[in-house]
Amino acid sequence: MRLNIGEVWHPNSLVVNAFGPDNQFIPSVPIIVSIIDSSDATDTTGSENFVKAIKEGSLTITVSWLCGMQTVKEINMVISGE
Repeated sequence: MRLNIGEVWHPNSLVVNAFGPDNQFIPSVPIIVSIIDSSDATDTTGSENFVKAIKEGSLTITVSWLCGMQTVKEINMVISGE
């Protein structure tokens, strides 16, 4: 994923589909979405509803099962000044 400085990303726009071992869609799976921004490239102050890109850098979004906390997917987001 890519954001430019000043752009906003809404985590509720992330679509996560779960599939069982037999590749059958599972309609309701509790998950946790975490954002790890080690470069301080984003601002989430006062809101859990959006992520605003404030400087160049990158962050990692992880999606984990609520039960067991196993990370099932990592997404890298790059913030660029272009």
